Amino acid sequence: METTSSDKYVEVGGDFAEIFDQATLLSMLNSHDEAAVALKFHLIMEEFINIWCSKRTYTDDLFAGIDFVPFKTKLAIARNLGLEIGIFKTLDKLNTARNRYSHRLKYNMAANDVESLSALIDNAAPEHPVNSCSSFVIESSGIDPQGRLAKQTHSWNSGNPKKLFIMCVTLTMKTTLWIQKEFDDRGISYTLTTGLPKSINLS
Repeated sequence: METTSSDKYVEVGGDFAEIFDQATLLSMLNSHDEAAVALKFHLIMEEFINIWCSKRTYTDDLFAGIDFVPFKTKLAIARNLGLEIGIFKTLDKLNTARNRYSHRLKYNMAANDVESLSALIDNAAPEHPVNSCSSFVIESSGIDPQGRLAKQTHSWNSGNPKKLFIMCVTLTMKTTLWIQKEFDDRGISYTLTTGLPKSINLS
C-alpha cells in the first residue's frame, strides 16, 4: 500500500517519554478502575512538574537525592518557577482528588467534582486552546477475544474512568503546548520526539 502523509506519525519521546508512554496510556484507556486511572493521571502530571522544575533550574533532576518530595511541595516550587496559574490550579485540584482516592475505600468522584476539574482544565493556559473536555472524543480499535477488529468511541457521556482519561489527554496536550513555548522563549533545550516520522502499516 502506498503511504500518504496522513499515514505517518512522529513518536513522542525524549524528555517527555514518561508522559507519553504508550503502555501507560493504553492501560488507562482500557481500565474500568476509576482509582487506577486517577492515580496514573496524577503521576503523569507529576512528571510534567519534574520536567518543568528541572529544566527551569538547569539540572538533570531537581529532586534527585531526596527520599520523598510531596506533590504539593513540588507544585508550589513549580509555581514559583513560573508554572502557568491555570495549570497550577488544575493540578492542585487533581491532587486533592488523588488523595481522596488514596485514602477512601471505594471512592468515586462526584459529578460536581468532575465538572469542576474539567472546567479548570478547559480554562488553563488559554493561549493554547484545544477541544474542551466535554467535546473531546477518543476513538480506539483493536482485536477482540474472537479475533475480530473492534472499534470503540469514548466521549464525555462515558463513565468516570473514561472522563478521567479524557481530562488527562486534554490537560497533557495543553501543558505540552504551554511548556514547549516557555522553553522556546527562554532558550531552554529539550527534546520532544524520538526520531523522524514513521509509517503506519495499514495493510
